[in-house]
Parts: sequence; C-alpha cells; structure tokens
Amino acid sequence: MFPAVLLALVAAHATPTSAGALQAVVAEAQAGAPIKAAATQRSARGAHFLVVAHWDSQASADTALAAAEAVVPFAESIFGQLAPVGAVPIQIHLFASAAALAASEHARSHGAHALEGSFVCDESGSAFVAARPELDAVTLDLIGLPLPTRFDVAQAAFEACARRAWTHAARLPGWLYEGAAIWAAEEAVAARHWAKERDEEPGAATRTLRAQVLLANGALPEWLALIEGVPAGLTRDERRAVLAQWFRFLKTSEQAPLLARLVDAARRSGAEADAQAFVARAARTAVARDAAGAALQTGFEDWLRARAPAWQELHGALWPLGNVWAQAAGRDHNALTWRVLPPASSHYELKGELTILPGATRQANVLLGRAADAFVQVAFIADYGIDVFRFSAAPGKQAQWKKLATVAIPELTEGTQHAFKLVAHGARLVVWLADKPVLALDVPENALDGAFGLGAYAGSACLWRELALKELE
Repeated sequence: MFPAVLLALVAAHATPTSAGALQAVVAEAQAGAPIKAAATQRSARGAHFLVVAHWDSQASADTALAAAEAVVPFAESIFGQLAPVGAVPIQIHLFASAAALAASEHARSHGAHALEGSFVCDESGSAFVAARPELDAVTLDLIGLPLPTRFDVAQAAFEACARRAWTHAARLPGWLYEGAAIWAAEEAVAARHWAKERDEEPGAATRTLRAQVLLANGALPEWLALIEGVPAGLTRDERRAVLAQWFRFLKTSEQAPLLARLVDAARRSGAEADAQAFVARAARTAVARDAAGAALQTGFEDWLRARAPAWQELHGALWPLGNVWAQAAGRDHNALTWRVLPPASSHYELKGELTILPGATRQANVLLGRAADAFVQVAFIADYGIDVFRFSAAPGKQAQWKKLATVAIPELTEGTQHAFKLVAHGARLVVWLADKPVLALDVPENALDGAFGLGAYAGSACLWRELALKELE
C-alpha cells in the first residue's frame, strides 16, 4: 500500500501560454473570491476578526473572513467563550504569495518566520498567511481563493483565538495547540461545505496517510511522547500529521473524559514555568497504570489503522469546487495528487472531462501505473496536443523522463471542456479524446495496474469533472 519511495514530480514538458477565450466552465462550481494583482489592499471585519487582503479584492478578504469566523466555535469548545473583541479584533493579514509574506514578515521580525507559510506573531497576536498555491491572477479570478489558503487562514485563526483566550496557549503541548488547530481548521472548512468527507479531501487524507505510513513502519511515537508534545525524529509535515490525528483520536467519545482532564490541566498551567511538563504530569496521573497506557496506545493505533484516506497529495493542491475538482501548481513545483487505491486488475478505463485554465503554462497530467520508482504520464497540453512519458527514479540512479509517444491536437485549447478516456490493458494504453482514439502505444517497461494520479505542470491550473474508474473484462 505504501511505496518504498515517494516520487517527486519533475519537469516534463510545457509550451508557452497564448491568449484564448475562456468559456464559463466554472460558473456552477464558483466557490470563493478572486485575487487581482494590484497594490491596493482590502479588508473585511467580522465578529472576531479583521482580515486584510494585501491586494485589490474585497471578495478575497470576505472569503478569508468566512474561514476565520468558521473556526471560532471549535476554538471556544476547547478554550471557552471568547471575550467580545470590541474595537480590537484579531487581525489576519493575507498575502498573494509566499514572497510577499516573507518580505512583510522580514520587516517585522527580521525573518524569524521566513520558512513558514502562515504564523501568528508573538508580539501582536496577529496572523499572517500566504495564499497557496500561488496562481495566475486570471485563474484566481475564476476559481477563487484556493481551499489550502482557506484552511491555513482557519488554522491561524484558531491559534490566534487560543492566544487571545489563554495567554500561555503557545506554550502548551503541540497536540493541544498545533494538532487542535489542524482539527479545528478541518472542521471549519467542512462546516462551510468547502470540503468533502475527510478521507476524500486530499489535504486531510494526506495528513492521515502520513501518520499511517509511520505506523506501518514502526515509527509512530508512543502516546506519552505525544502527550508531552515533543515527538522526536519526525519531519515538520509528519509531526503536524501525527499531532492532528492524536487530537482527533482524543476527541472520540471513548477518550472524551481523558481529553477533558488534560484540557483542564492545560487551562491551569498558565502560572507554570513549563506548561508542557505540567500537562504531561496530569496525563501520567490520568493514565496511571502501564496497562492503561498500553491500551491507550493500542486504541490510537487501531483507530488510525481503520482510516481509509483516498488521496496522497505530494505537490500543489487538488480541491473540490462543487462537483468539479480544481487543481493548481505553484510556480516552482508541478502539482501531483495520487489516488491511493489502485484498480483491482490491469484492464480498466479512466475517463472524465478536463478544462485547462489560462496560465503561465497550460498542461494537465494524468498519471498511471504507480510503482515504487516509476509511473507513466499522459500530458494534455493546450494548443499542442498529447505527450506520453515514462518517469523513473530508481534508487542510486538519476531521475529520467522518457518520451514514449506524442500526437498533435490543435483543437485541445484552453478554456474548453474536453472529454477524455484512458484505456489500459496490461502494457497497452489507448488515449481517447472526445469520442475517438487519438493515440495508442505499448509501455513494456511499466505495468499500468498501479494507482492513478492527477497533476498539473508548474504554473498551470485545470479543472477535472466526472472522473470515473471502471474495471473492464
């Protein structure tokens, strides 16, 4: 289930963008607000927050405000009711790019948070968030503020609420500050109907999968290390994933009494020099016997093992807009999201509808035959056609792209909805566009019975609709 190597997508092929009229293919899925490249900032004031979008888009500020306010009930369920903000709301500063955030942040704290895409300022309690992925302004006009940005706003808003409610909140164990913030952000975007069920939402599913990989590899931290808040030997993404899963586990009805005791201890830890140690001592008291600790660990592992995440997001972002999937790559990385479960046989078809959006590049990718060190990529390129590549990254060898086939299709244009179908039978691959086959080839070096993935070339964005995987006899 878990490949030995998590593949990093590297550059394949792209053609320069050209002007083209974009049809209204996203009207039914419009969710959020556009970002326009302009110097003027816009703001939105709510019951608890003042959002400042550092570009000229009132709708973007409004969308970010909705994300922030949606997290308040979940923050209050842990830290208690927030006091009325009066004339001093919590400020959230939203920037159109990581570079813009870094420039602003450096002026404030000399780069202390330079590598973070979002953070809460220790001095002011204000939150700072960079939009991700960074997209072409025209595309953002169409599809609105990406879901990962809304999620980051909600998470930062939660952390700011925690600091406003408890002045010592940032000194709490990571599971009750960072892990709880991720849980609350997931709940907030779901409450706004911006995301699908957690296991089907690529961002949340990826966090679950990271924790499951650690469990499968025997590297999941013990419960006491999680309670103490400093699980060692993990990457930043792994730590965030594990802390989020641990907090969600403690939110289950069976663990609710333990969580209540720990939250009460955390509330009383404000006068302590080491709040984490104070909460850890309360946990040891609450789970006094070795057998109880073992049962807690087993319960967490069983709960985590039972999750069924459907996606693994490696780069970029894939998120739902109504019945459409939007996918976008940043300027420096291709987007790639894998569907976790592969087809049951090597004879299947994957079909759907694709719209390539305007951008610096205009390429959408379907990936097939995922293996530990290889996959096949079918690249749909606006005003060019279709290329098929094989990517390989065997351990100890340089990653390589090998072009297997190409076909020119001038009618494959941006802004137009195109029906496609990929039919795999063993090593045979047939690519259909509209109602006719346009390319057929054998891929002898790579079986096509692995999981499939969706991708976009760096600087590209696209919409996927009516995706369906069907087994064939």
